[in-house]
Amino acid sequence: MSLKTLQEEKQKGFPEPVYVVRYEDPFFEKQAISVIRDDVFSMDVYDTLDTEHPLLIQTIADSLCVMPMFSSKTMAAIRNVQKLKVKELENLNRYVSKPSEGSALFLFYALPRGGSKKEETMKLACKFKLIDLTLGGRYALNDWLMGECDRRGIVLETEAAKFLKEIYGDDLELFSNELEKLSLLGSKKITLSDTYETCFGSKDFNIFGFVGMITKGDTAGALSMIEGMADAFDDKFHGAVNYGLSKGNTPPEAFKTHLMLHIAMRLNPDYPHELFVTELSKACKRK
Repeated sequence: MSLKTLQEEKQKGFPEPVYVVRYEDPFFEKQAISVIRDDVFSMDVYDTLDTEHPLLIQTIADSLCVMPMFSSKTMAAIRNVQKLKVKELENLNRYVSKPSEGSALFLFYALPRGGSKKEETMKLACKFKLIDLTLGGRYALNDWLMGECDRRGIVLETEAAKFLKEIYGDDLELFSNELEKLSLLGSKKITLSDTYETCFGSKDFNIFGFVGMITKGDTAGALSMIEGMADAFDDKFHGAVNYGLSKGNTPPEAFKTHLMLHIAMRLNPDYPHELFVTELSKACKRK
C-alpha cells in the first residue's frame, strides 16, 4: 500500500487512459485526489452518490474528448464507481473500450473495511492501471507510518510510534494530523515526550505515572496530574490510558472496566473524572 505508485504515474504525466484507485479508508481517497490535482489546472470530480447532480457517463466521456486549454491532458475522476448502476456501467465500458487520446480517467473504488484484498475490483472492457491503497498485510500500518514520516522528514522513536499506534489505531486521518503537528516541533527525532506535548499540551505529562497512581489508589494524585488539561478524557486520552495499562501487570478486568467507563464518558460529557479514576482504580486491584 502506497501513494508512491500514483506519484510515479504523475511524474510520467499519467500515461494510462484509465486508472482504478482501490481503497478502504476514505482518507486515502482524499490523499489520492490531492496528489492528482496538484499542479493540474482543472479536473472535474464526479460522485455516483451525488443525488443533486445525477452522474451521466456520456457527459463525462464527452468532456474527456475536449482538448484542454491550459494543460496537456484532460482529466476526470469518478468516486464510488462500485455504486454505478447497470446502464451507466455499460456506458462506462463503452467509453473505456475506446478512450479518448490525451485524457486520463480515474475511477475510485471503495472496498468495505476488513474485506478481502483479493476481491474483484471491477470488470472493465479494457486494461487499466490499478492503484492499490488498501491497508492489507501484517506490516501495512508500519509501512504507511514510515512513508509518512519520511515525507515529513521526521523519525519516530520506537516508544513514540507504539504510543501513537495505540491512540489512533487505523484512524489514518487523525494519525496523519498528529504527525503533521509533530513535524512542526522543529526536531527530526521525535521522542515519547514530544508526542505527549502534541497530544496533551505538556511534555511533563506522564501516562505511566498517571496510570501508576490509579493502580496504587492515589486518586488525588492522578487527578492533579490532569488538572487544567483541555483534552483530558477525550478519545486519544483514553487510548493513552489503555496504552499505560498494557505496560503493567494489569488484570483483564481493568481493561473491561476502562472500556465501559470510556463509553459512559462518551455518552455523558459531564461524567465525573473522580468517579472514572476511583472505578478504574478498584478494577486494577482485582485479581
